[in-house]
Order: sequence, then structure tokens, then C-alpha cells
Amino acid sequence: MIYIGIDPGATGAVAMIRKDWVLVWPFDDGLTENEIPDDMRYAVIERGHAMPKQGITSAFKFGQSCGRAIGWCEALGFPFVMVYAKDWQRMMLNGEPRKTRPERKKASIRVAQRLFPGVDLTLGKGKTPKDGASDALLIAEFARRTIGHNG
Repeated sequence: MIYIGIDPGATGAVAMIRKDWVLVWPFDDGLTENEIPDDMRYAVIERGHAMPKQGITSAFKFGQSCGRAIGWCEALGFPFVMVYAKDWQRMMLNGEPRKTRPERKKASIRVAQRLFPGVDLTLGKGKTPKDGASDALLIAEFARRTIGHNG
């Protein structure tokens, strides 16, 4: 079983977890069937919503990104669900400070590094871990935990 976590958006990422490997790459690089082994696949996409003080253009772009993620899953023919950030964060960031957005982003990076110490979270962009990579990885782990398989 391959668990796919998708954090859509400008700084988002895609992560895949299988028993013997983990991959993370920038959302803008897309998702094609050639990149995914023939194992059963299951995806969780972070559900977008309008944010207070978010501009119309950025809200529209995020909506387009969510639509692209849905389109990938539908075109490739594997099941997916959408989940609000607060729902996957409640499980994955349990016990970590997360009241503000910066706290949530730092907590996401800490937890992802703790759970997957060998995984590069920089997305090939410098030395600093990116919260999009850690979010996608934790969304994939959320998928693995919530559907009850450890494949």
C-alpha cells in the first residue's frame, strides 16, 4: 500500500509512504502514474478554504491547486479523501504548540523530522526544511494511520 499526502499550493508538496521508502517533492512538480509503483494507492489531500485577510487572487490560486490535486487522483484512478488541516494536525501534532500559524509550521517540521529522520524536507531549496514538505509527509502518515493499514 502506498499512502500519498498532498499539501496543495504555492509552497506545498506531495509525499508518498510505503513500507520500505518515503518520497517528498514540490507540489508544482506534479504527479504522474510513472512515478508511482503498481501498489494499491490511497491519497489524502488537504482541503482548502478561504482564510481571513486572504486576497481574492491567492484564494483562487489555492482553489486551482486543490482542483489540480483532485484531477491527478481522478486521472490516475486511485481513491482519495480531502481533510481539513485542523483534522490531520490534531492527530499528527498532538502535544505540540500550534495556536498560531508559525507555531503550527514549526511543529509540523519538528514532528516530521522526528518520525522520518532520514527524509530531506528541503525540497532541494537550500538547507532549511520547508513546511510544505513536512505537511505533505504528515498528511501521508495521517492517511496510513487512519485507514488502519501499516503497509
